[in-house]
Amino acid sequence: MKFENLKKNHYLPTILLFIVVWFMVSNPLTAPVFEARKAVCYVVLLVAYVAMLLFQYHIKGKISDYSILLGGFLFQFIFVTVTGYLVCTHDMGTFPGFDTDYISAGHLPDFNPMSVWGFYHPPLHFIVSAIWLKLNVVLGFSEAMCLENLQLLMFLYSMLSVCVLYSILKELGFSDGRKRMWILFISFFPFFFYNAGSLTNDTLSILLALVAVLYTIKWYHNQTFKNIIILAFAIGLGMMTKLTV
Repeated sequence: MKFENLKKNHYLPTILLFIVVWFMVSNPLTAPVFEARKAVCYVVLLVAYVAMLLFQYHIKGKISDYSILLGGFLFQFIFVTVTGYLVCTHDMGTFPGFDTDYISAGHLPDFNPMSVWGFYHPPLHFIVSAIWLKLNVVLGFSEAMCLENLQLLMFLYSMLSVCVLYSILKELGFSDGRKRMWILFISFFPFFFYNAGSLTNDTLSILLALVAVLYTIKWYHNQTFKNIIILAFAIGLGMMTKLTV
């Protein structure tokens, strides 16, 4: 199955499923119901995943690339929803200023960003996060839950980073054996688990940097206007997220 078809037919429904389940397990009505609901969701997801693997192996005699990636996404999801937003690395020294100004005043901070710690970062990640926070506020979530739900953005960035890495493997023409080994490695690599729970601009900058690498390879293989434009946007947006891109 081609990656384009795989992405079209599988990845979007997978992302939507994780978003729905996220709000099922991350927004408690009462503490006992909350913890019980999380435990039930985790058990159901894990049992369904194992059953899918067994069924697929029984029918096809092998496990698909998508199933391996899905396993990594599932364990990332469990890790992020179990850990609080203060557990992993975070930019809480920067978030309140950027996001409060953007939500309350509707614009970026109007002072010299070099005069305050943490405000030297480019604004793209913080603008996206502020808009997401504003949406959560409108939906009536508490301040703590709004910050918890910021992890959903990081989780989505991390998932997409793994998808882009998978596409890079295909562009490089790895053999099936080597490609399968690398898929297992990147799907369950702890860095992506930790990154998915971190409230920093690193997660988005890594995603955009990987997109830039992917389209550099694509442009090398096929020097089209589309590939060079996407590459330029990836680098530009990446530098609007973090200058190290």
